[in-house]
Amino acid sequence: MNHSKFIIDTESLGQHLANYRPWCRLHVRKLLYRQLGRRIDESDVIQSAWMEAFRKLDQFRGESEAEFFGWLKKILDNNLKNVIRDNMADKRDFRKEHELGAPMESASIQWFEPVAPGSSPSNRVIKGESALELASAMETLPENQRVAIELRHLQRLKLSEVCGEMGKTPDAVMSLIRRGMIKLSETLGASTG
Repeated sequence: MNHSKFIIDTESLGQHLANYRPWCRLHVRKLLYRQLGRRIDESDVIQSAWMEAFRKLDQFRGESEAEFFGWLKKILDNNLKNVIRDNMADKRDFRKEHELGAPMESASIQWFEPVAPGSSPSNRVIKGESALELASAMETLPENQRVAIELRHLQRLKLSEVCGEMGKTPDAVMSLIRRGMIKLSETLGASTG
C-alpha cells in the first residue's frame, strides 16, 4: 500500500475529479431519478459541484484520498439537494408532472459510503475504490444494460416497473441485466486480477 502523503492542488484537482466522474454520474443519476425523473441533466449537477470544488479547494483540510472523496461527495450532495429543492419550488414543482397515483418516494443519499463514521482509514479507501471501480465499470456497459441494472439494483424497482420504464418484456429486461452483470463481473475481475 502506498503511504505517500496525499496532496491536492489546483493543478492536480482536475485529474482527481476526472477519476471520480463515473462515480459522480452514477450517484447523481440514482438520487435524481426518484426525485425528478429524467428532468435534470446529471452533467449540469456535476459541473456545478466541480466548479464549487475549485472555488473551495483552499478549504479542504484532509490528508487522504478518502477524506478528499468525502469532501467532494459532500459538495456534490449539497448541490443535489439544492437542485431538488429548486425543482420542488411551487412554480416548478415536479410533482405536478407525475401521473396520478405514481409513487413519490424520496431518494436516500446513502449510496456507497466509503467514509462512514467509525470505519478504519484502510476500510474507507477499499470501499471508496470499490465504488469507483463499479461506477467506472458501469460506464463501459451498453446504455440499455446500464439502465436496466441501475433501475433494478440501484433504484430497487420491481421487475415489472423496470419493464414499464424501459418499454421491454420481462424476458428482455432479465436478459439485459444478466448480460450486463456478466460484463461487470468480467470487467471488475480483470481490474483486480
